[in-house]
Amino acid sequence: MNLIDCMVVEDKGRLCFSFDSVSVPVPPHASKVKGLTPPPAHVKLGIRPTQISVSHEPTGDEDLQAEVYVLEPLGGLSILTIKLGSNRVRIRVSAGFSAQIGDPVWVRMNPDKIRVFHASSGQRLV
Repeated sequence: MNLIDCMVVEDKGRLCFSFDSVSVPVPPHASKVKGLTPPPAHVKLGIRPTQISVSHEPTGDEDLQAEVYVLEPLGGLSILTIKLGSNRVRIRVSAGFSAQIGDPVWVRMNPDKIRVFHASSGQRLV
């Protein structure tokens, strides 16, 4: 599980997870959870490596630009580690995915699979 330390803030009328200069919309299933509202709230965003898609070009408005940190071939699959802000995030990709260290990539988190944890206790909120 990737865990990203962030703040829940209001941005243009909607709740977002904010870290460094990155903003990820809070998914609908999490927007009314106690501990997230009213903003700001300090939380940890959790997302599994299998619930993040990656491409070499942006595919939509929710894509986040990142930088390739390392690509580890593991036979039938590879693990891509990216720099997303100051965070290292791991993504499971196909064995045929190719990228060089420093390449720009665009990632999208499956909003239905985002989990939220209390920043200090680690208790799952969503």
